[in-house]
Amino acid sequence: MIAISFKTDVDKLAPMLSKKALANLPYATARALTASARQAAAAERQAIAQDFANPTPFTFGSVAVVPAVKSNPVAVVGIRPIAAKYLAPYEFGGKRYLNPSRAGGTLLNPKDIALNAYGNLPRRTVARLRGRRDVFIGTVMTRGGPVDGVWRRVRAIRAVAARSGQRRRVVSRRGRPAMASPRGLDLLIRFGGALPVRPELGFRERAIAVARETFAPELRRQLAAAIQSSR
Repeated sequence: MIAISFKTDVDKLAPMLSKKALANLPYATARALTASARQAAAAERQAIAQDFANPTPFTFGSVAVVPAVKSNPVAVVGIRPIAAKYLAPYEFGGKRYLNPSRAGGTLLNPKDIALNAYGNLPRRTVARLRGRRDVFIGTVMTRGGPVDGVWRRVRAIRAVAARSGQRRRVVSRRGRPAMASPRGLDLLIRFGGALPVRPELGFRERAIAVARETFAPELRRQLAAAIQSSR
């Protein structure tokens, strides 16, 4: 979370104000801080749209603002907990977050599986595949080494086709013959470990920069409005 406070700046301003302006200063300060925090949040959402390929509405909506109040002149700009887990490495560095509820870790290289509009696997895809008789989840030794993922038994499909008196190839959704391993398995989804990511989000620096740029004019506007309304 990014806390934005300009209490020191306001304390310096107080001796130069009239009694009426001074009386309205706490309210105007809270309003100005909240307005600046909301502008910072808008800048963060715009940066997410530029830095990530087709981010989900959930990621956009995770940028939140806690407004300031008279008794606590601090506005907070932050990312909600769930999204913060997978966005944190892009802010502070480290490895990509792995969802512990997803078997095998990060899902890599989907082959014959339809992705959603955001380039991700639908949430229940693995659970749906796990329930199929011709699919299993596990590690298979291949020529390139062990591969952990979701596998389809190609031989079982061919056997069913043979019993039904039909001849057919196992074909991918892209129209190319599916590549089966020597064991007669087709890799649908490959699981992989967490990979390091480059810290390039710049959330904290951006929020502070926007707040510093917008707070002073917002305070003048909010203070003038508060004095006007108190007449």
